[in-house]
Amino acid sequence: MELVLGLPSAPPGGEAVVRGSGCSPNVEVGFAIEDEPVGATRADNQGAFEARLDVPDLPVGRHTVVATCGGQAIEILLDLVISSSTPAAGTATTAVILCFFVLIGLVVVQPLRGTAGYDEQREREDAMP
Repeated sequence: MELVLGLPSAPPGGEAVVRGSGCSPNVEVGFAIEDEPVGATRADNQGAFEARLDVPDLPVGRHTVVATCGGQAIEILLDLVISSSTPAAGTATTAVILCFFVLIGLVVVQPLRGTAGYDEQREREDAMP
C-alpha cells in the first residue's frame, strides 16, 4: 500500500489532501490523525484513492496520518504549521517600480515645461499635417 500527501504540511483545523494506491478495488478507505477520524473515500477499480481530510485542531508539530482499507493500514507524517500572513513581496516590488517610473517622468518632463519655446514647439508639431 502507498500513501502520499498533496503537501507535507497543513494548518491546524485546515485541510490536507492524500493520495494512495494498493487497496482492494472499490473498498472503503478510512483516514485518521492521531486516532481521530478525519475522512473517508472509496478506492477505484485499480485500488487507487484520493481524499481531502479535515485536519483536527491539534497542536503545531508532526502528527501521524493513518489510512486503512480492507484490513491494511499505512501511516505517513503530516506537519501541522501556522503560516505567517505577510504581504506578498511582488505587490511591494510592483509599487516601488511604478513610483520609480512616475518620478523619472516628472524629472524629465517638468524641466521641459519651464523652458522657453516648449509650448511654441508643441503647437508647431500639432499644426503639422
